[in-house]
Amino acid sequence: MENKKDTIRNIFNIVTALIFIEFVLGGLGHILGLPIRKGLFAVGIVFSVYMIFRERIRVERKFLIPIIVVCIYIAYGSVIGLINGNSLGDIFSDVNSFLGILYILLLIAYIKGRSENINKLLNIFVNCATIVSIITIILFVVSRIYLPNNLEIIVAYNNLNTKLQYGLISGLVLSNNYARVYLYNGIFMQLAVAIMFIKLFNKEKNIFGIVKLAILLIGIYVSNTRGFWLGTVGVVVLSFAYYLWRVKKYRLTIKNVLISIIPLILVAVIIPKTIVAVSPEQNLPDSAGSIKDRIESIGDFENDESNKVRAIQLRFLVDKIKEKPVLGWGFGSHIYEYPQYMKENGLQGVNSSSFELYYVELVFKTGIIGVLIFFGYLIYNFVKLMLILFKKGLRERDEQMLVGWTIGTMSILASSITNPYIAGLSVFFVLVMEVYLIQLYD
Repeated sequence: MENKKDTIRNIFNIVTALIFIEFVLGGLGHILGLPIRKGLFAVGIVFSVYMIFRERIRVERKFLIPIIVVCIYIAYGSVIGLINGNSLGDIFSDVNSFLGILYILLLIAYIKGRSENINKLLNIFVNCATIVSIITIILFVVSRIYLPNNLEIIVAYNNLNTKLQYGLISGLVLSNNYARVYLYNGIFMQLAVAIMFIKLFNKEKNIFGIVKLAILLIGIYVSNTRGFWLGTVGVVVLSFAYYLWRVKKYRLTIKNVLISIIPLILVAVIIPKTIVAVSPEQNLPDSAGSIKDRIESIGDFENDESNKVRAIQLRFLVDKIKEKPVLGWGFGSHIYEYPQYMKENGLQGVNSSSFELYYVELVFKTGIIGVLIFFGYLIYNFVKLMLILFKKGLRERDEQMLVGWTIGTMSILASSITNPYIAGLSVFFVLVMEVYLIQLYD
């Protein structure tokens, strides 16, 4: 009977590992049109409940509270949506990502309060994010073979994504000498950088860790994604703030981190020097000429199309919020005038229900009351986190795992201001894991 129990536990551990691996490597979460991520979600939750009952794992009330809070938020947004006549299909589409709160059951069954299991989970995310970074670097290097003389590589990238539906966005940047290589799951590179920064502050010599961090930083750099850049800057600032806070208590070292940053500095110096002057005869479209221009374009709402789209979104969303600021329009709401406006003005096609300004979208759909429920609970947990770090004496390893994941979570939340990263089961798990760790260490 014991062997049978161990076999089932091993199968559960493998399934759990596959779920976490798919999070980072699975792109948008489907294969050949099949919703593989949603299928794994259903299997994982059912399997978790089975393991909790089978192994009589104690589920403390503090782990159930996040589920209750999110369920209240889901119920509120759904009821408001039904009152406003929104379709059930659209309502479920909006609710889908919030159901990810049930991943807490998976964590309870898998981790069972053991630090070594948390460390295994963190290692899975770091290793898979490193693979994503390597893919980004390879796509970038291949683009350099073709650009600026042959633009067919951009067409090839776009055709590849059309077939795979993986979440790849590519285009010309930096005087048309480079391809922007954006992967939807590239956001996990920020999380992995945060985890590795904190890990490498210890006194151990970790060559593989240094290599991984260097690859992750280079991958973020060559992705030419401003959100990733800004998020990673936040990771670096917060990580060094933690270092300065704990340097004496834990006798931390910084040598490993500085060594790992050297390859990034070298790449940042070398890449601009490979820009080839584009002759007028080539008749290529204009593009930003430097990293500095790329960063400065963050505030350009006239010429930068991405910013222009967000500005238009903000205008439409704010107009709708003004009509129902307290209750909102409910899950499943649409702004049908928005895609019509975009089409009439020759801008990119859009969905009338999903927006890049995700936080503003949540205000539009659930109003002030909904925002207070959801984000109020997140703020409450942040306060609890501060009390844990300043008042409770965690072991160094436990504290570093908590801090590493927290910094990564904060960077993803910051990047999500202008992109709907958390509007999906994979990235929403980052929030679930954060809440779980705070309850665990409280």
